[in-house]
Amino acid sequence: MDELELKSILNAELSRAVGTLGDMLTTERRDAFKAYNADDDLGVLANVPEGRSKMVIPIVRNVIESMMPSFMRIFTAGDRLVVFEGVGPEDVESADQETDYVNHVVMQENNGFLILYTMFKDALLFKNGYVKSWWEDSEEEETESYENLTETQWIKLVKDPEVEVITHTARVSEEENVQPQAPSALAKFFGVGTALRAPAPKVHDVKLKRKTKRGRCRIMAVPPEEVLIAPRSTSIPDASFVAHKTRKRVSDLVADGHSFEELKTLPSYVEDGANLVRQRRFAGVEESVGLAAKIDETMREVTVHECYIRVDWDDDGIAELRSVLIAGNRADRILENEEFNGSRAPIYTVTPIIVTHRIEGVSAADLTIDLQILASAVWRNVLDNFNAANNLWVELPETAIGEDTVDDVLTSRPTRIVRTKVPGQMKVFQPPSIGQPGMLALEYITTQTEERTGVTRYNQGLDANSLNRTATGIQAIQAAAQQRIELIARVFAETGIKELFLGVHELLRKHQKQSRVFRLRNQWVDVDPRDWKKRNDLTVNVGLGTGNKDQMLGHLNNLMQIQREIVIFQKGVQGPLVTAKHLYNTISKIVENAGLKQPDLYVSDPTSPEATQGQQQPQQQAPDPKMIEIQARMAIDGKRLELDAQKMQADAQSEMAKGQVEQQQAAAANALKQMEIESNAALKREEMMLDAQLQREKVAAELAFERDKAMAELALKREIELARITEIKRDGQGAEATAS
Repeated sequence: MDELELKSILNAELSRAVGTLGDMLTTERRDAFKAYNADDDLGVLANVPEGRSKMVIPIVRNVIESMMPSFMRIFTAGDRLVVFEGVGPEDVESADQETDYVNHVVMQENNGFLILYTMFKDALLFKNGYVKSWWEDSEEEETESYENLTETQWIKLVKDPEVEVITHTARVSEEENVQPQAPSALAKFFGVGTALRAPAPKVHDVKLKRKTKRGRCRIMAVPPEEVLIAPRSTSIPDASFVAHKTRKRVSDLVADGHSFEELKTLPSYVEDGANLVRQRRFAGVEESVGLAAKIDETMREVTVHECYIRVDWDDDGIAELRSVLIAGNRADRILENEEFNGSRAPIYTVTPIIVTHRIEGVSAADLTIDLQILASAVWRNVLDNFNAANNLWVELPETAIGEDTVDDVLTSRPTRIVRTKVPGQMKVFQPPSIGQPGMLALEYITTQTEERTGVTRYNQGLDANSLNRTATGIQAIQAAAQQRIELIARVFAETGIKELFLGVHELLRKHQKQSRVFRLRNQWVDVDPRDWKKRNDLTVNVGLGTGNKDQMLGHLNNLMQIQREIVIFQKGVQGPLVTAKHLYNTISKIVENAGLKQPDLYVSDPTSPEATQGQQQPQQQAPDPKMIEIQARMAIDGKRLELDAQKMQADAQSEMAKGQVEQQQAAAANALKQMEIESNAALKREEMMLDAQLQREKVAAELAFERDKAMAELALKREIELARITEIKRDGQGAEATAS
């Protein structure tokens, strides 16, 4: 396949992609944006006669803004939005570290809160919310100046490959009163006792330029109207064509390495009428290229399509995914064309209500636009009826009309007087009131809105009568409504959120070329994604609503009480049923459900290095394995005696209740067996840890001895060499004196 054929395919895909000019989706998105902004030109609300009400009830906006706090609380309540699952016990620690780092990249380095907010709001309004991820390599340049650098510092500085020296001056140090060097003991041993004056050290003044190459994972929320997808696609990974349409300055494209001469011939960016949402979003804002663009060609904007297309470029009979960057209104110029180094297009989407076997789903706006139009029409009629009631119709026979009658009737004022020729001839017509039917219609519309969206007056705090209802009833209504919100959240989690984090994980694994030290979960760790495995198993931590959080806190408190009783029964947190780690996990969940993000501020993880070091200090003071073994055996014997006493008590009670004796004996036997297994395992672990510790200490001591020995030998050689040099100089001076 050549470039001409590729252009032809790209133009065909662009012309028929979902989201182009005349597409139904584009019109629906525009109408949704109108409804959100409460515009009065939507459907039957447009073209209202002069003098009639133009009020719009913003149901779409109210529903979306009421749903957004729930979604943001659900996804951002904890520190870990996504958790990667280990494939085995040996992989748990690595998966845990990857979880922390990927969450840090998404939420901290890329402002994940704002990205998720935009993505969710786009989905609720425009059917789908989109985000894009990519790896960005950048080069930062800084100028630095240093003075009085030592020789060692200077050599170390210039060896840095990122450093380019601009100016350099080497000079003798200006320090005065350089003290003579006293002879060492070794020099005195060889008879060299004359003190030498140390030469003045050389220092360096340098000005340099430091170029630092940095790479980072970038994530951005993409406006839905900028995403083009091949029709009849069921998902983005399976789509044959996906594109992100943007506009860029010529200067930015040149900075990315493209030819300025080629870009000069491209047409300028022009709104072609396809982007109805963008037109509505910036309605009333002047579209201007700016004065600089009119004078400077580099500031001119051109249309750019970032395309991901499956084609058989190498003619091997297999279509591969390629990344193609084209500029112009169509595929006028191919700027980049390369095989994409990834498993799928790096664009991810979520939708509130899935339409099976389609990418586009159903938005909250789709559910409520017709209700907003209906409610606005009803409310307008009610207001017009009120206005008519305040401006009554009057019938006057011609025989009753006097010189001032018409002016009196047309003048609206309290307790007005109408002057007529014949009294009693004026008739006033009162229009029928539609206030009560209108209010009933609005109540029906409100009920329909609640049923369709799950956003009720109770979870909005808008129902004044809720105080007269039972707390249990209100909680049941809120729980039922919350289920709709939680279902949408779960759909978000299992689609776009999960795919986004897998994509970020893949980007870091393929493109980050060096390790980075980060403070994660109150620990400094060295992270190197090059050592990571490919991950497919992950869990999205979808939080809970207010009602379910209260229920979860109740369950956790009950669990904590049970764990406390077990700890008392087993006389400590060493197990086998409940350990310190189990208690920490329960307390951490209680803290998270209480709305606090960092459990480590309140309780310490018993597996953390600080806690582990504190536990190991007593062991280091008395590292006697025989004593540890004796203590373990004594603990086992004590537990055996305790179990024997319990068994004897059970046997005594069995005479009074023979029906329970077999069950109690079986339970006691199982408990004894389990406790023996756990005790033996604990003993083995303690012995292995002690042996490993002793081995490490031995190796460290040997290394320290060899290092000190080598340093002593080196110092001795230096002293001997110095003495030899001094002796040679002294002999030379004596020879000169003799010759003279």
